[in-house]
Amino acid sequence: MAYELCFDTLPGFVHIKSVGEMSPHGIADMLSSLVSSPQWKKGIPMLIDYRNGSRDHFTYNDISMIADIICSFDSKLGGGKGAFLVNDSSELWIARMYRFICTGRIQKTIKVFQDFESAAAWLSE
Repeated sequence: MAYELCFDTLPGFVHIKSVGEMSPHGIADMLSSLVSSPQWKKGIPMLIDYRNGSRDHFTYNDISMIADIICSFDSKLGGGKGAFLVNDSSELWIARMYRFICTGRIQKTIKVFQDFESAAAWLSE
């Protein structure tokens, strides 16, 4: 899994673009890079763009492990908003599973979107 951390896409949030086969290990690497970036500030709104990531192989165990990894970074991520961006309605269930598993375990408010503009507008509110 490759990823790109973009702090200058739009002011006020970080745009995280993932590419290729997603995995728990890749998510852990991505979050480690994010929170160790000199541009990172705890609580910055996050747009996590999964539109170019492959999730065809995902099982519930993969989703559960990734949710646990996300939750383990909670103290470094802080509060604020997190927007998951997916291609279409067939992928909404994966992001909703993260939100379901992480509710009450993280400070961030998570919503799922299918278009960049809606996600960016919500993050800017």
